Amino acid sequence: MPQKTAIVLGSRRVSYQELDEASNRVANALINLGMKKGDETKVVPEASSRYTLGADSLDFIEFIAAVQDTFGIEISDEDAERVGPVQDAVNYIELKR
Repeated sequence: MPQKTAIVLGSRRVSYQELDEASNRVANALINLGMKKGDETKVVPEASSRYTLGADSLDFIEFIAAVQDTFGIEISDEDAERVGPVQDAVNYIELKR
C-alpha cells in the first residue's frame, strides 16, 4: 500500500509513502520553530504562509531556514519574499527538488 497513489498534484502522483515522508519533514520543521505536542496549527493551500504560522519577520526567516534544511533546497531572499499562500511554497519546493 505505501506505493499506491495518495494524491495527485497536477501531473505528479504522490504515493502514501512520499506523503508520509513529506508530512514528517513539515512536522519536524514546525518542531524546529518551537511547536510542541498539543499546539495547534492549520495549514491550507490558500492561506498565507506567514498568517498560517502567525509569523513575524524573524519567525518567517527561521521557517524558511527550516524548510531549506528539511527539504535540502536553497531559497533565495527574493524568492522567500514572494512566497505567499502555502500552495506557493509547496509548488516552489516541488520545483527545487
